[in-house]
Amino acid sequence: MARRTSIRGFATAAFRLLVHTALAAAVTRAAFPVRPLGAEPVPRPHAALLSSEPRSGAVLAVAPSRIRLVFSEPLEASMSGMSIAAANGQSRTLVVATDPHDVHALIAPLAGLGSGTYAVRWHVLSADGHRVDGTLAFTVAAGSDSTAVAPRSNAPAPSMAAAMTPAAAGDPGFVAALGRRPAVAELRAAAITALLALAGLTLLIATLPISGPRPLRLAQLLSILATALLGAYLIVWSTTSVGPRFGIIEAVSLAASTSPGALEIARVALTLLALWSLVLARRAGMAALFAGVAVLITGASGHSAVNSPAISIPTKAIHLAAAAIWLGGLLWIVTAERHGARYVEGARRISSLAFGSVLVVLATGVIQSVLFLPRLNALTTSTYGRLILAKGAGLLVLVFFGAFHRRIVPRLDTTMARRRLRGSVRFEIVVMIAVSIVGGLLAAIAPPR
Repeated sequence: MARRTSIRGFATAAFRLLVHTALAAAVTRAAFPVRPLGAEPVPRPHAALLSSEPRSGAVLAVAPSRIRLVFSEPLEASMSGMSIAAANGQSRTLVVATDPHDVHALIAPLAGLGSGTYAVRWHVLSADGHRVDGTLAFTVAAGSDSTAVAPRSNAPAPSMAAAMTPAAAGDPGFVAALGRRPAVAELRAAAITALLALAGLTLLIATLPISGPRPLRLAQLLSILATALLGAYLIVWSTTSVGPRFGIIEAVSLAASTSPGALEIARVALTLLALWSLVLARRAGMAALFAGVAVLITGASGHSAVNSPAISIPTKAIHLAAAAIWLGGLLWIVTAERHGARYVEGARRISSLAFGSVLVVLATGVIQSVLFLPRLNALTTSTYGRLILAKGAGLLVLVFFGAFHRRIVPRLDTTMARRRLRGSVRFEIVVMIAVSIVGGLLAAIAPPR
């Protein structure tokens, strides 16, 4: 009988979590539909191409001996690539390496070019973990003494006009800002949200008075969900970054040799250890430690890895840790047994923690916005800035929820007050997940330059 009750409770918790996530996703989709944004310029990529040798559109008297591309961020050469195609359809893949004198530059030796027009197609992985694609074209004038290009490929060579067009130029609004890979960004946002919930809830289970088995069952569900989502994101991110010529195992192996890839693998491993701690060892404190470290190292991913890292990495880590405690407290309130003094004591302590977390989240969020936005009007003229405004609006809604709950908490000795608190917190969780998803999307969109 006890086992049947446990299974029923686990299923109920899973259903509620799915409903909350679906509602939050619907809010996010409604706020950011895929549509043209009028006069908004096409968002620039994370690693912007600053210069190239030869330059795009150049007409050369002598065939170049190499291709050299200089970007705005350090590059991961092992997950970058380059190919060259002639106008007659012949193409070949080039061997690329990071310039030993400049970590922002990618070089590829080149030989055997005859006269004609050539298009170079490239993709790079910058130090913040984002792939960027592009093309450039140049012409070798007739009379060059170089020989013919490479073996024939079935793929037709791009035209000069296409080669000189940025990869994202045809994409409207939000999709363009995500680099035409919105599914990858959404998967990452969902994975980080599940990780934050896991870290915060396990920490509170380990430190607050025990109030029924349901918080632990929800934490077990979150550990499974976070591990699955982070593992899926690692695979999708790795295979997307290197392209279709590599299988899953090869792509993940290549990713492991890069700083962003090593961080992703470490995060999956830590979440897996948290899952083991909850499901097999039944040690919530140990799970909180593993999940908490996974949250903190997330501060070193994305934009913070390349934009003022000495400030932005610890700021982002603190921001995520405070958000985890906040979200975990809300989940504890709606799942803990609400009868008895233990629940009242736990809810009051969570109310104090939530107030402090709000202040930390707001302060660190402002610092990150100042670091990543070059000017104030970028808040309204860029997709990145509008997402910051949307996240800020969501945080203000959460502040109003918190103010309402602080009026209820002193009266939790009554059944009506406890019922009102749990009902209101359920709506707050939906808003909190939506805000977290928006924050995850911010990590996938290039700040304006």
